[in-house]
Amino acid sequence: MNRSCKEASAGALRRKIIALWLLNAADAAFTFFLFRTGGYVEANILMRRFLRCPPLFFGLKILMPAILISMIFLRIGKAAESQKRTAALLLNSSIAFYAAVDTLNAALACAQWL
Repeated sequence: MNRSCKEASAGALRRKIIALWLLNAADAAFTFFLFRTGGYVEANILMRRFLRCPPLFFGLKILMPAILISMIFLRIGKAAESQKRTAALLLNSSIAFYAAVDTLNAALACAQWL
């Protein structure tokens, strides 16, 4: 099995989705902490208003994606190979983006503690 097929298997896609969800959860935690310090502005204008209500903010940032992920997990095994390859490419790109965002947020959080 070649590399692109392994990266697009249902199990690999599920692991990538979980990794993306974890990066999203880390982003939510960093965003909430940094916003509370007053030295940070949420870039997503749709989420700015929800930062003032922690249960709603974390519900939208963590629970809503978890519900969507569970629906995707049910469907992923039935997806065509071309759909899985496309999903793998998009997930890899999203993971790289979120990793960069979380790295930046971690650096900002460290700067706040110093």
